[in-house]
Amino acid sequence: MTAIAMDPNKGVSVIVTSNPDAEIFLVRGDLQLAARGVGMLQTTLMPGIYKARVLRGGHIREQLFEAQDIPITLELFIDGLCASPSAGIEGYERLLRKLRPIERDKTDATGSITIIEQDTTGFSRAPFAKLRLYPWKQTANALHLTPVQTTERSVSVARADAERVTHVLEFRANGNIVRQLVPFLPQRNVRIYVRRSLSQALGSERTPYEWIDVEIQARASDVPYEGTRVFEERGLGSQRDLEYAARSALGHDRRIVVSAQGINQLLHLKFDDPLTGIAAAHLMFDALEKSARDKRRDRPAAETLPDPDFGSDFIDTVCKNLGFLCGAPDSVQTGVDLDPDLVAIWLRAGSLIDKDFTAAANARSALWIRAAMASDDGESLQIAIKRPPVFWRSWETLVSRAAVDRRIRIETDAWSRVKLSSAWGAYFVWRPHRLSVEKYLDAVARPVLESEAGRRRAESSTKASASPRRGLTGEAEVSISINDVARSMNIPLSVISG
Repeated sequence: MTAIAMDPNKGVSVIVTSNPDAEIFLVRGDLQLAARGVGMLQTTLMPGIYKARVLRGGHIREQLFEAQDIPITLELFIDGLCASPSAGIEGYERLLRKLRPIERDKTDATGSITIIEQDTTGFSRAPFAKLRLYPWKQTANALHLTPVQTTERSVSVARADAERVTHVLEFRANGNIVRQLVPFLPQRNVRIYVRRSLSQALGSERTPYEWIDVEIQARASDVPYEGTRVFEERGLGSQRDLEYAARSALGHDRRIVVSAQGINQLLHLKFDDPLTGIAAAHLMFDALEKSARDKRRDRPAAETLPDPDFGSDFIDTVCKNLGFLCGAPDSVQTGVDLDPDLVAIWLRAGSLIDKDFTAAANARSALWIRAAMASDDGESLQIAIKRPPVFWRSWETLVSRAAVDRRIRIETDAWSRVKLSSAWGAYFVWRPHRLSVEKYLDAVARPVLESEAGRRRAESSTKASASPRRGLTGEAEVSISINDVARSMNIPLSVISG
């Protein structure tokens, strides 16, 4: 603690520093919330007894302190939670690099996919026996994975040459089959870290998300990943810690806000790995949207987080840089093949940039996309989504928009393949199936729609002026349109209308 005399009548300066994805609460002696923050909290408190509480990844750390007449600085970190699949096995990637160096393809037509699989189950199993990697929609063309000998029995390493097209990673265990997307980005090679956990052996009732963890990187072909670089800013930890914090914060059941400081550093890391930049952009939008919700609800200042300092100029620059890194063309036309994660970022940015923002825009700009889609001259831009994204948050954005806006077209074939989907941590995954679009709508959507129809019918019966019409069940009720179907189930209009 730092001791500097000050006037307690004007309040006591308190600074609490923690991990970038840790939520910080200061609670008064009467159990009322005094202040709240993420990553670092700096505030002024009146003299008294307080409790600092830090939450991170389901873990809690608390400390009592008394605010008197000197500033207080607390460091409450919760470390040791970094369970990244890439942690602790950098040496095997260096071994692979030494045995078979990557040769950069000057035409950028082919690249390599490196898989590092760590099996901690303790059971004898051939490397990659239940793992397949193949191009999108080409299940018969699986890549041949020949493991490189390592000194550690639990770790297997392989590298496969591949065309620079989107691939699918498939896992099989205990009767479960789960697939997820593996992208190829310009001037990048793909690294996939897979870790199988002991819970895989505990029975088939375990879900796939409990027995396997995955990390996908898209890094420059001549840059080995160490992940141990420590940032100068206190509390950000190593590069791997920060990237893991981002993926954890994007998990399906953890809508937390990462500190602005952490988001800024993650955005700088996009030049090392564009996938990190996509994750950081989603976290930036989460922070902005939460701030806007708090303002609309007029919540007390102690319960709100500090306004994130991300203006329209900054958002637009982030979108342009990500567009360049993800290979967006200089001129986007209707039907052009765009990276789905990038489209999701553009869509979220377009709704957050100030309406009066008039900075120079190009085809890689969220501002340009917003203007092109808002055109009222009959030639507004239509964006076709031909494959799923890497991140679950991107898929949420795409399907929710496609359910109400025909200009966002998720191709029926792509949606049909992945419609039985879920979140796998931060990633988007799906299960293979044989359900047609029609059978899926009948089995999944119809019960929800019938329930909604019943609610509307009950409401209409209380209104003497209501005019009954024929509906789904043949009884007198208010009809439900195709748009109602799409909005209820987040089913793209392009799928329903064909």
